[in-house]
Amino acid sequence: MAHLDFEQPLVELEQRIRDLKAMAEVDASLVEEIEELQVRAERARAQIYADLGVWQKVQLSRHPDRPYFRDYLERIFDDFIELHGDRRFSDD
Repeated sequence: MAHLDFEQPLVELEQRIRDLKAMAEVDASLVEEIEELQVRAERARAQIYADLGVWQKVQLSRHPDRPYFRDYLERIFDDFIELHGDRRFSDD
């Protein structure tokens, strides 16, 4: 998944958390550090997304990994059929 430049500190924190969780299977003393990093990651996420500039909002809204309408349809409906057009010329 591609990350935007302003999200980089958050990506690094999340990677550190994943690394520590992998090591925590062997060493249980890392649990407190993991919890502390998770709290810091949540604060960083809130801070980053609260202070977005105009261009950053545009980048976020046009991100290629953002879900499309069809992604929602596939999860909500089993047999969605799109109805459109009048069968004579083109779509209405």
